[in-house]
Amino acid sequence: MLTRPLSDAPDFDQLRRNMVDNQLRTFSVTDHAVLAAMLAVRREDFTPADRRAICYSDAPIRVRGDALMRTMLQPMVLARMIQNAAIQRGDRVLDVAGACGYSAAVLAQLAGEV
Repeated sequence: MLTRPLSDAPDFDQLRRNMVDNQLRTFSVTDHAVLAAMLAVRREDFTPADRRAICYSDAPIRVRGDALMRTMLQPMVLARMIQNAAIQRGDRVLDVAGACGYSAAVLAQLAGEV
């Protein structure tokens, strides 16, 4: 017997934790600061409404449908790129072609200025 109402709304907090634990940690993202940044930034806030349900999937997500075809990188790809950059608190970072601002938000958790 169910004791709570059914809901179609995804639990984004749990999906974010799953992304960090199952996509990032298992694919050589070991920098604690990068993991914390990816956990802190709500990817769903940067995803178009019609794609929010899949925003934590291990796939690039189209964020603009125009000729530019902008996409958000897969979480694991973004996390590994950021980890390899070895960003420090005092660093100034330029995020080029960030599409929707998600990568800039993650970088802002690590760098002094984005």
